[in-house]
Amino acid sequence: MKLKKLGLVSLLLVFLCFCQCGSEALTQNIDNLDRQSIEKFLKTAKDISVEKNRGRRTESWVVDLDDGKIQGKGFFKVTNRIRPNASGGDSYKYVLASYELDKMLDLNLVPPTVERKIAKNKGSLMLYLEPPVISEEERRQKNLVPPDPDSFNKTVCDLVVFEHLIFFPSLCTQRDLGNILIQTELNWKVWMVDLSEAFAPAKRLITGCEITDCSDNLFHNIESLSKNGIQARLGPYLNDEEISSLLVRKDLIIKKVKELRAKKI
Repeated sequence: MKLKKLGLVSLLLVFLCFCQCGSEALTQNIDNLDRQSIEKFLKTAKDISVEKNRGRRTESWVVDLDDGKIQGKGFFKVTNRIRPNASGGDSYKYVLASYELDKMLDLNLVPPTVERKIAKNKGSLMLYLEPPVISEEERRQKNLVPPDPDSFNKTVCDLVVFEHLIFFPSLCTQRDLGNILIQTELNWKVWMVDLSEAFAPAKRLITGCEITDCSDNLFHNIESLSKNGIQARLGPYLNDEEISSLLVRKDLIIKKVKELRAKKI
C-alpha cells in the first residue's frame, strides 16, 4: 500500500515538473531569440488582437502575436504611398527596405521586420519594443547618461551614417528624436523605427548633418555594397531612381569617411 502511495507521489511530482517546464516554454522571452527566429515568429505567429491607428503620420497597428510558445507584439505599417507621389513617399515598403539594408550592413539598428498580411491587409510587421524603452528625445530631456558613453557614441556615429544612406533624418537633424529608441535594460541597445518615409531620391547627403566618424565594420560593409546586390535585396521595395540615388549617397559617404581618416593620419 505504501509503495502504491509512493508511486502516485512520484507520478504527481513528474507531472508538476512537466507543467512547470511547459509554463516556462510558453513564457519564453522573445528578447532571447536571434534575428532569424524573431523573423519566423513575426511571419507565422497567430495575430490574437489588433489595435488600429496608433501611428502619427501613417496608419499603423499594434498586433498581439502568439505562436503557442512565445507571446509578443508587432508594429504593423499599412500605408503604401510609393514614389512618385504628389504628397511624397510614405510606404511600408520603405520599412522593409531599411531592414534589408540594415542586415546587409550588419548594423542591427532596425528591429526585425517582415512582410505579412494582417486582417487581409499587406504591410510591414516590425517587432514591437516592449518597455522599458526610452526615446533619444526623453534621454536628452532627462539628461540620462549611458553606462558606457563611448560605446553609445560609436553607435550614434554609425546611426548618423545609416540615416544619410537611407536619407531619413531623425537623430541626424534632430527632426524626430522619438524615432530613436533605447532599451535601457538591454545594455542601452539603440534602435531606429518609423522608417516609412525613408529612401527619398536625393543624390546628396543630408544638409546640416555632419558625419564625424564611422566604425571599421560599417565602412567595410558600405564599400562592399554593389549595385547588383542592392537591386537583388531592395529591388522589391524601391524603384530605379531610389536605388540610383542610394548608390550616389553610398559613394559620397565613402568619400567623406576617407577624408576624415586622412586627416587623422
